[in-house]
Amino acid sequence: MRLNMDGEHYVLLTRREGEMIYLFDPYYMPECPFEGITCTLEHPLSYNRIVPFDFFNREDDGPYALGKVEEREAVLLFDTRSKLTPEKTIEYFI
Repeated sequence: MRLNMDGEHYVLLTRREGEMIYLFDPYYMPECPFEGITCTLEHPLSYNRIVPFDFFNREDDGPYALGKVEEREAVLLFDTRSKLTPEKTIEYFI
């Protein structure tokens, strides 16, 4: 997802729990200078930031803001190897 963080850059959203978004941000920050955002180095293979959902849906230049709606951009990836299809599904009739 493209968003603002001292300029535009991309991050990878890895999961959502309630109103918190877990993401991997390639910017290295051992400590987070932004109130409300958690930076962690304990999960390097899954996430390094925990950001409240409200931060994203802003149109200003604040940290992790997605910006103006007409300028937003996202890349969605789907692993087709794990997609359930009729050929990969077993049905039982009793």
